[in-house]
Amino acid sequence: MHPDLIPGIISVIFGTVYASQAIVLPKANIGNPWAPIYFPLSLGVLLVAFGIGLILKARAEKRSAGKAAKHVYFDRSSLFLIAGTIVICVLYAMIFEKVGFIIATMLFVGSLLFIVNGIKSWKVNTITGVTFTLVIWYIFEKLFYINLP
Repeated sequence: MHPDLIPGIISVIFGTVYASQAIVLPKANIGNPWAPIYFPLSLGVLLVAFGIGLILKARAEKRSAGKAAKHVYFDRSSLFLIAGTIVICVLYAMIFEKVGFIIATMLFVGSLLFIVNGIKSWKVNTITGVTFTLVIWYIFEKLFYINLP
């Protein structure tokens, strides 16, 4: 089985459920009644489209490669990246309300960058994490007037 087949199938199923749930969201009372539905519905449709693309890609590669090709799903470094990302996401969700957006997001982005880039790139990881967080904070707080925790 091609490694793109399973994520493609999961994406199609999840996207279908997500889009169907987006359609039944309550309509807006003011302005365009469909306005709150456009974005989640678009996400669901894109998930289905990309899932179908992955399935078609997997089928095309299977046909061209024949039965001789074997796929390795995950090596040790991939499993470390996946597990590390999951742990960091859970920790981010746990500390977000307690320490606020700025500190939690700096730690989150910085931690992800350290996992991906390694400790040798500590300067770039730190600068990127701080800059990204402050830019996002500025956009939401000062331009969109959305208060972040």
